[in-house]
Amino acid sequence: MLPRYVEEALEQADRKQIQLAGVGCFAHVVKVADTGFVIKQSFDHPVVGNLQPTEKRIYERLGRHPYILRYYGEYCLRNGLPNGLVFQYQHAGTLADNLARSIYPEARTQ
Repeated sequence: MLPRYVEEALEQADRKQIQLAGVGCFAHVVKVADTGFVIKQSFDHPVVGNLQPTEKRIYERLGRHPYILRYYGEYCLRNGLPNGLVFQYQHAGTLADNLARSIYPEARTQ
């Protein structure tokens, strides 16, 4: 279940300002206007099926971590936004930029 403030922000978002934030083999991610949230919608893969339920369980067990996007819950209200997992929007560059070894403490790079 989503926190109430996340659900309200998504409900009030302007559907005309949804932007594609990324596409992969198993999902695509859309940025929801200026809410600070993205929704990751998984594809049905012909071999492995839909991985969203598995990914959801992993994020729920993992909890918060400083190097992983914050997970808020699953969105499935069917009001013009895609159904999927809701995460914080990371506007600080690409994933590759954020995983650069230079941002990790020295102990992690050895």
